[in-house]
Amino acid sequence: MIKFISTMAVILLTFAGLSAQTIITLDSCINLSKQNHPLSKQKSEFEKINVLKTNNLKSNYLPSLTFNAKATYQSQTFSIDIQTPPGMTINFPIPPLDQYSVYAEAKQVIWDGGITKSLKETESLNLLAEIKKNEIEIIKLEEQVENVYFSILFYIESEKQLNVIINDLKSRRKSVVSATENGILTSDNIDIIDAELLKLEQKIAGIKESRKASISILKELTSVEFEEPMIFAEPQVKIIPEFTGTNKRDELELFDIQKQILNSNINSLNKKRMPQLYIFAQGGYGNPGLTMIKDEWSTYYLAGAMLSWNIWDKNITKRTNEILKINSELIDNQEEIFNKNIIIASNNELAEILKLESYIVTDLKIIALRENISKKAEIKLDNGTITSSEYISTLNEKNTALIDYQIHKIQLLKANRNYLRIINL
Repeated sequence: MIKFISTMAVILLTFAGLSAQTIITLDSCINLSKQNHPLSKQKSEFEKINVLKTNNLKSNYLPSLTFNAKATYQSQTFSIDIQTPPGMTINFPIPPLDQYSVYAEAKQVIWDGGITKSLKETESLNLLAEIKKNEIEIIKLEEQVENVYFSILFYIESEKQLNVIINDLKSRRKSVVSATENGILTSDNIDIIDAELLKLEQKIAGIKESRKASISILKELTSVEFEEPMIFAEPQVKIIPEFTGTNKRDELELFDIQKQILNSNINSLNKKRMPQLYIFAQGGYGNPGLTMIKDEWSTYYLAGAMLSWNIWDKNITKRTNEILKINSELIDNQEEIFNKNIIIASNNELAEILKLESYIVTDLKIIALRENISKKAEIKLDNGTITSSEYISTLNEKNTALIDYQIHKIQLLKANRNYLRIINL
């Protein structure tokens, strides 16, 4: 990762007010934006949700207690028909047609086939996936901060350059006034310079407002009020390595977690097909009780064990497993596409860096030539051999060359940052 200038005690100097000047760096702004953004607070919320879901799953191992009440009416009940010897009569009780029962049942899982453990593992992976998604969104803030920061640098450099031009014009104006008084130049040359000065001051006013707006955006992104006066440190351009095709992008880690989640879901589905063992106890009050032939209210209880096994689920599990496997293949495909896009983006950004480096070399040569032409134009203006319009045209050409240089320099800084972010180095 690129090392940037002014990194020592940056945050202390910048935000603790220990210096008369507020030194602001790109890295400090990026770090503060990540720390103070609402997205950063979501991680703890995801963890709280995970704890609650995990506790819900753990409760599967706790005994369940249910209360039930029922009333039924049946069309007939059983009766005992026994042939008795003549003269002997035996009356057997007949169960009532209407029956009532109120009872409580406790049930305890002894073995659930491992489904609870598998679901807990899935929830842990879901937490990792949510946290990783959150981190990816936070990283996107970096590009936002960079765009604003580099625009501020451009406005600062543009204002400096325009002030230099204004000072040059004011100096030349004195010469033009003198030449006008001596009859070498006409008075309209003074008006031309004054109009150009007003135009440049107008540009500076616009640049100041744009810079002010960008600083307001930066304050919003970092959630920090910068103290005046502010110095925005310029990041250094470093030699960067060529992309080898491997990186540690958070998106790749997310793809891996998503595949683990699918595998965990497949495991959970298979666990659901396993037999489950319970013990239970039931106590109640009903008419009839456990003695079905008695038409009277009585208390009762019973206890036992129960085995439950879904031996045929209409091939639902099989089809669901196939769906999950297809989804896993889709994630593999998305990962392959992502890697290809990273290679393409890194190559494009590297080409942009090389192009801008070449532009800057040419810019410096153009500036040197324009400086030479401008100095000669100054002498000609002082001697009255060219008009103010011709001189201003020459001055504007030099100014354009200088601004092009500043633009290319800032674009190179940004391209370096983009390249390193793409390959995550």
